[in-house]
Amino acid sequence: MALIRANIEICSRLRTPLRGDTLWGHVACGVANHEGEDGIQAFCNIPHPFVISSAFPHGMLPKPLLPAEENTEEFKSKQDYTEFKKRKKQKYCSASEFLDVEPIDTCEHDFVLGTSTHVSISRETGSALDEMLFPVDEMWPDSQKGAVSMDVYISSHDSLERVEELLSWAFEFGFGADSTTGAGKVKLLKVDFVSPKKATYGRYLALGPFISDADVLDDLRASTFLRRGKIGGVLAHELSPYKKSIIMYEEGATFRKTKEMEYVGRLLHNMHYTADYDICHSAFAPVIEV
Repeated sequence: MALIRANIEICSRLRTPLRGDTLWGHVACGVANHEGEDGIQAFCNIPHPFVISSAFPHGMLPKPLLPAEENTEEFKSKQDYTEFKKRKKQKYCSASEFLDVEPIDTCEHDFVLGTSTHVSISRETGSALDEMLFPVDEMWPDSQKGAVSMDVYISSHDSLERVEELLSWAFEFGFGADSTTGAGKVKLLKVDFVSPKKATYGRYLALGPFISDADVLDDLRASTFLRRGKIGGVLAHELSPYKKSIIMYEEGATFRKTKEMEYVGRLLHNMHYTADYDICHSAFAPVIEV
């Protein structure tokens, strides 16, 4: 497989975080919309899967979770300690540390966090329910900087043209919640190949959420979260939207390199309680050597 980087532009507010498993779901919906049932069946069962990462600020990668240093030198000044604490809190690092790409001077994110109030809607009548207001979190591109540029990484045997097609299908109707009211407007800018640099730590870095497959990951360093996935597309109007819940490792996880790998985890099948469809969930992520 080749490692591909796609540069995207966020042109409106976001209700749904751009995480790898949700991005894969949008790609799958795009395939279903354009290639029908046969196309999506083939996409979900290809021997070499289409594996996509979460989105990161342009030129950045998730900061790897690494083993603590055994011999930590004493800080020579208060400023050194302040810089150490600042680096420790950072969520991202420069992609040029681990990939053969041009370094870029960028901040960690250009979003402004906000909250809006919504009302619950009855599934039976389609009308608003009395006294059922609730807040929702939103991310807005910084108005002083305009649209936000981000990167996603894909591990695939497909050509650049095919990857560009799949991503354009994924974003054609917007991304995530409230896309019908203007949220999640995403523009695909550029798709190209990237190459990892020589590893420093002898470990792999996961670029998206994943589960551990049958193999035990040696010296895994990771945070976890509970994913309560939901189905999209036309099936969301026919079935209960909720998938089976799973516990996933977060992007930024690292583990010791014991064999050659291009991605970690696997695609989960039958993730809904219906037996009429094979509803899948992405539980794999591209990895790079660090």
